[in-house]
Amino acid sequence: MASLIRLSISLDSLDSIPTRNPNSKPHLRSSKPTLPTPNKSQIKTNLKFSNASFRALTNKQDWKAAEKLVREMILASDSSEPLTYHAFNTLIYACSKRGLVKLGSKWFKMMLNCNVKPNTATFGMLMRLYQKSWNVEEAEFAMSEMKRFGIVCESAYSSMITIYTRLGLYEKAESVIELMKSEVIVLNVENWLVILNAYCQQGKVVEAERVLVTMEEEAGFCINNIVVYNTMITGYGKASNMDGAESVFSSLGFRGIEPDETSYRSMIEGWGRAGNYVKARWYYDELKRLGFKPNSSNLFTMIKLQANEGDIEGVVGTVDDMVRCGCHYSSIIGTLVSVYERAGKVHELPRLLKGSFYRYILVNQSCCSTVVMAYVKNKLVDDTLRVLSDKKWKDSRYEDNLYHLLICSCRDEGLLEDAVGIYKQMTESDDNEKKLNKHIVCTMIDIYSVMGRFKDAEMLYLKLKKSSSSNSLDMIAFSIVVRMYVRAGSLKDACSVLDDIDKRPDIIPDIFLLRDMLRIYQRCNMVDKLEKVYSKISKDRVNWDQEVYNCVLNCCAQALPVDELSRLFDEMLQRGFVPNTISCRSMIEGWGRAGNYEKARWYYDELKRLGFKPNSSNLFTMIKLQANEGDFEGAVGTVDDMVRCGCHYSSIIGTLVSVYERAGKVHELPRLLKGSFYRHILVNQSCCSTVVMAYVKNKLVDDALRVLSDKKWKDLRYEDNLYHLLICSCRDDGLLEDAIGIYKQMTESDDNEKKLNKHIVCTMIDIYSVMGRFKDAEMLYFKLKKSSSSNSLDMIAFSIVVRMYVRAGSLKDACSVLDDIDKRPDIVPDMFLLRDMLRIYQRCNMVDKLEKVYSKISKDRVNWDQEVYNCVLNCCAQALPVDELSRLFDEMLQRGFVPNTITYNVMLNVFGKAKLFKKVGRLYSMAKKQGLVDVITYNTIIATYGKNNDFSNMSRTVHNMQFDGFSVSLEAYNSMLDAYGKDGQMDAFQSVLQMMKVSNCASDLYTYNTVINIYGEQGWIEEVADVLAELKACGLQPDLCSYNTLIKVYGIAGMVEESVNVIKEMRKNGIEPDQKTYTNLIDALKRNDKFLEAVKWSLWMKQMKL
Repeated sequence: MASLIRLSISLDSLDSIPTRNPNSKPHLRSSKPTLPTPNKSQIKTNLKFSNASFRALTNKQDWKAAEKLVREMILASDSSEPLTYHAFNTLIYACSKRGLVKLGSKWFKMMLNCNVKPNTATFGMLMRLYQKSWNVEEAEFAMSEMKRFGIVCESAYSSMITIYTRLGLYEKAESVIELMKSEVIVLNVENWLVILNAYCQQGKVVEAERVLVTMEEEAGFCINNIVVYNTMITGYGKASNMDGAESVFSSLGFRGIEPDETSYRSMIEGWGRAGNYVKARWYYDELKRLGFKPNSSNLFTMIKLQANEGDIEGVVGTVDDMVRCGCHYSSIIGTLVSVYERAGKVHELPRLLKGSFYRYILVNQSCCSTVVMAYVKNKLVDDTLRVLSDKKWKDSRYEDNLYHLLICSCRDEGLLEDAVGIYKQMTESDDNEKKLNKHIVCTMIDIYSVMGRFKDAEMLYLKLKKSSSSNSLDMIAFSIVVRMYVRAGSLKDACSVLDDIDKRPDIIPDIFLLRDMLRIYQRCNMVDKLEKVYSKISKDRVNWDQEVYNCVLNCCAQALPVDELSRLFDEMLQRGFVPNTISCRSMIEGWGRAGNYEKARWYYDELKRLGFKPNSSNLFTMIKLQANEGDFEGAVGTVDDMVRCGCHYSSIIGTLVSVYERAGKVHELPRLLKGSFYRHILVNQSCCSTVVMAYVKNKLVDDALRVLSDKKWKDLRYEDNLYHLLICSCRDDGLLEDAIGIYKQMTESDDNEKKLNKHIVCTMIDIYSVMGRFKDAEMLYFKLKKSSSSNSLDMIAFSIVVRMYVRAGSLKDACSVLDDIDKRPDIVPDMFLLRDMLRIYQRCNMVDKLEKVYSKISKDRVNWDQEVYNCVLNCCAQALPVDELSRLFDEMLQRGFVPNTITYNVMLNVFGKAKLFKKVGRLYSMAKKQGLVDVITYNTIIATYGKNNDFSNMSRTVHNMQFDGFSVSLEAYNSMLDAYGKDGQMDAFQSVLQMMKVSNCASDLYTYNTVINIYGEQGWIEEVADVLAELKACGLQPDLCSYNTLIKVYGIAGMVEESVNVIKEMRKNGIEPDQKTYTNLIDALKRNDKFLEAVKWSLWMKQMKL
């Protein structure tokens, strides 16, 4: 507005300012005009001569000479007439014309210092000067002096109002308006215009309209000035009242006033502020149609609206207008970037910034940096890289700063990959030989470490270290590298960098790096380093702040004595630092780790006294210490604190259970978990399960049953899982009776009709079978089987039932269950059940079943483990051919599995029966080497050699048995007796019997039967009678084999009647004869020519189907 108002201050009426002759010809003046040098007498008598000198000096801008002349006039005024405002006004006028604010203020202050009273023109010129530069401070000073001198200058008031309005100091502007109205009797047009402008710039259209009415009616001005209406249009635009603006604009024609360019510009700005692109565009086109040029504000408004509306073609046209208006390319590009950034449409800039604009960007580094920064901020990194790749300007320092800014911008926006791309663009530039920029490299190290690309970060660090001098890396660079290694988890390398810092006396770590050092050394448990750093920083604790104390207390807990930590804490208090929660909490944790309950309790109370809340760790520490110390009341208080801190009941209960379990004092929990906590347990199934599990694990089964009986929550599935866990826990701890009690508690619950839980019932079957209560176990099995569908029992359930029957010795029932499994194609036995099946079928001598199971599992031997190989070899020895067994054994060894002792013994027996003595020897050597031979191993080998009459190897094996520390077993003696006796080596036979007596080895029935048989075959009937008597004397009774042997022996000796009597004795002793018995009797009768009797017995055998 101020630019629209042109005020002329007439100085012609002032005799202090002479008027230049318009017809003067400056080109006729000499190049060096000779100015008359006034002397003192001239100064005293000829003021007009002095004023002419001032004008000449100001035209020449010789301000030093002017000042010298002023000072001489001041000195002369002491002895002649006093100095007046004329000379100063001449100087101020010259400064006002040239806009020399400081110099004008200087003359004004000199004028005041000389006690020269200014006049109205003085203030008018000064305020106009200050208005040009919007110098509010000098203007306010001038206004205060004007008021002090009691001078009223209408133009000064106008200037002051204009300055305040221009600077947005509207309240001050309105205060000047009120002052002007009170002091100026009649306001001129300029005054009314500035008042109108002040209100319009604020959008106070009501006040502006009132001023307009006053100007027309009260002041009597004829309102036909276009400036007035342009000002009103501006005011309506500021108030976003474009209807009012349109009304004013339309009324111009009725008033006979043609809108000027300012009218159109104001309308463009108003509609632009209202965001109406269509209206603003109409006035813009109309402005150009009338031959007016848009100003910079119009162009900016149109660009902004077109950007918001997405009118690319419109923007192109406006940009062309800007070029035609003489706008510089830098200004145009800056405007486009600014507008499109605000509109959030920077992605459209590449379509605009092409051709001559793009070429300008490539050669102008300022524009280039503006554009690429905008691209990067808006994630247009590809466009950024294209500009950076095409740029023509060269300025290494500026380029480094630009790349650094771009990389930092990407980092701050989280565009780490883009930052890496920009860095690669930089490194691939033509200037590959330039020195690495330390700041850029350090920033990239930080970015790579944030991305987790620690190898790249480390490579950059090593490259920077190699390319730089030994002392080029500064403290910030080292700090970044240290944090990079910390992020990578490579604390060793971080310590290495810290060692490099120690070697650099010129580097003084700041407090942040020192804190990092403390944290690193703490994590590395480098107590000596912690002590060293603490010793370094503790020499100057004056500069310690809250954070340093806190860090030291946290990190040096292991390096410093507890007393030193306490002293630091006390020092912290003495220095006026109020410990924060971390400090107090750290001390609580420190004393908690030390197990000092009293100290921890003191700091805990201090924490609460200071108004801080303990954190969960502090509460846990205190509960733990109180549990260990048995401080029940303290634990109750801590639990109350947990409630006040907002801890949930579930969390508190979980903490109590955990702590008291570790302390081994779960028996104290029922005293704590009462009242509201007990009620919460009864309604919260998670807490309930936690508590009862802890009770059961610690044998507080009665408390567990009480909770289960009182519980309020209902969730059948969760409840079944809980009972199952409790029962399993009791079983694992050997509390089988307690497990039964929990099961009964479950079955006695209100929900008796619910379906049996298969897992719980199977677990109870297992528990009953372990306790030997097989009837209860079987009853549960039948109950489960009855209540479930035919396919409800799974493989695990069947496995448990099978093992139950095996434990009960009821292999027949176990086989029946296995038959049920075979009928279920949906059940695929696991390896454990398959091994059970093999063992059962072996014990039942079911060769066909063994073959079937082996055929099933042998199809996929890839998943066989050591246990499977051992089980198959042990159980299938009777069902599989020797070659298959041998192949399996070799395969087991090839896969790196180790046979157990039983497997070795079984294979020795198999190879022995197959007379594969070399394999027997090899197997024995392997077993012995692995330390897996036992008595059975030797018994098996001795029996093998004995049955095959290999007496030398048999004797050697007996010797080896004794040499290896084993006593010769009864089984070995029996094998030797059988071998020697059948071969007729009676001396050796008698020698073995003698050895048995010497070694006090008691004979068993097999021994007596063998001796009876051998003596009988030798015809030694008396010895047989002695052996029989000895057998009975030692408390043994003859078995079926014994009687069969006696019948055979008596037949050989011709004692047929005794053979018949043996059968009678058998029946008398409750032993039923078998086919072998009758066969031996018939053979005895035949041997003694009792053929008729033999035929009778034979017919009787047929009749008995024997």
